[in-house]
This record gives sequence, C-alpha cells and structure tokens, in this order.
Amino acid sequence: LFARAAEIYAERFSDPDGRVRASFSIVWMSGWAPDASQQKPLKPGSAKVSLKTVLEGPEGH
Repeated sequence: LFARAAEIYAERFSDPDGRVRASFSIVWMSGWAPDASQQKPLKPGSAKVSLKTVLEGPEGH
C-alpha cells in the first residue's frame, strides 16, 4: 500500500530530475504535574562531588 502511494506521489509531484521535494513539521508536546511520589530535591550543599569537578573531566581541564 505505501509503496504504491509513494509511486503515485513521485509520478505527480517529482521534479524534472525525478526527485521528490518534501517538507515536514514535527510537533513535540510534554506534560508534567507535581505528585507526592516524585523525588524531592536535596538540600543545597549536600552534593558529594561538585559540578565543576564533573565538567572539568578526568584531566582537570
């Protein structure tokens, strides 16, 4: 079914060089609502490793 649809589309809408030019849109949606079961944030300063150390990498660059 889809192969035949692609053939028909190519016959009707292809360029003189045989290419079919097409564009498409992507729609992305995300939803979130707070819930009592979600993890709670840690207190400031309670991290075991600083973000700076992690971002610098193993060589400290």
